[in-house]
Amino acid sequence: MLLVLGVNNVGRNHPAVERVADGLARTGVAVLVPDSRVLLEGRLEVGEVDGVVRAFQLLAARPEVDPERVGIFGFSVGGSLALLAAGDERIASRVRWVNAFGAFADARTYLAAVSAHAYRGSDGSAVAWTPSPLAREVYLRYLLDQVPRVSDRALLEAELGPAILAAERPSPDPRLRRSLETDAAGRIHDLLTASSLDEAATAVEALPSRTRSFIDAISPVRHLYAIEADVHVMHETEDHHVPFVESRVLASALEPAGLLAAHTEFRLFDHVQPDDLDLVAAAPELVKLLLHVRTLMEESL
Repeated sequence: MLLVLGVNNVGRNHPAVERVADGLARTGVAVLVPDSRVLLEGRLEVGEVDGVVRAFQLLAARPEVDPERVGIFGFSVGGSLALLAAGDERIASRVRWVNAFGAFADARTYLAAVSAHAYRGSDGSAVAWTPSPLAREVYLRYLLDQVPRVSDRALLEAELGPAILAAERPSPDPRLRRSLETDAAGRIHDLLTASSLDEAATAVEALPSRTRSFIDAISPVRHLYAIEADVHVMHETEDHHVPFVESRVLASALEPAGLLAAHTEFRLFDHVQPDDLDLVAAAPELVKLLLHVRTLMEESL
């Protein structure tokens, strides 16, 4: 089993990660937990998919591993990377299963959700949502990285950054926008200051083509056609890192293709880490979790 952690993750030496890996290993599962310098720095690059592919190849080649039973378990953004890697032609036919826990389906809708502090409900309306400090930090860092001119980047960070990191939603600033020297910076300003989910979605579509190409490249829902493995999807419904509706989008896209093995929603976690639990009250949710994990173990052992 390959465990893929997320952006700004705690690293494979964190006690919680070690407990999970050791527990799986005691059942007879060979576990590999790679670290990524880029993810540990709170950034995301397309090249991270290649890292997951190479980690899978390394694990599958181990003499103690049955190469026919190797799966990938991705947490948060790691779940999105796991899905993208599972469709890579180098390993697609060899990945037995993928589990995406708390992943985003489409980086376009995810960026809009973080910008607007809202996600699209099942009826199409905007549902209020508060992105976590980590989500806001990664969102701001990524968008600032898309600004080519250093002076523009510094202006946007100084004028809008503090409010965004403080969970506020800055209003459009005509003076600031006129002072920006590049078109790309102006488009980033429009997304950072969008006043509604609809405006945020429009601003995402207006981002520079290079930025939109990257966004599409890291959006699993746009690449599911290449996956051959069974896909298991799970999400915490109170998740403030990634809206749980992202997993619903994944499930809806996977099911018609016959790729969806399971889709389970919980109220147990703080994103992908266990929350403080009342074990009696949480019993029904724990049963759902155990049944979901049991399926993965049966696939692996």
